[in-house]
Amino acid sequence: MLCAAAPSLQGTCFGDSGGPLTVERDTGRNVLIGLVSYGVTGCAIKPAFPDLYTRISEYTKWIDVSTS
Repeated sequence: MLCAAAPSLQGTCFGDSGGPLTVERDTGRNVLIGLVSYGVTGCAIKPAFPDLYTRISEYTKWIDVSTS
């Protein structure tokens, strides 16, 4: 798991589960690093709280094997 909050302090909402968390690399390319797991309160009611994401790096080998 990892925690993240948007610079705009807008959090995830109901129905966002499984959505992407990306970071922009120095090359300008966006890379998937997580999937929305859940938010603390749902729908950015308390936007100062970070949301929780499943860390993709823990599952990349399984994803590669399962999708090959």
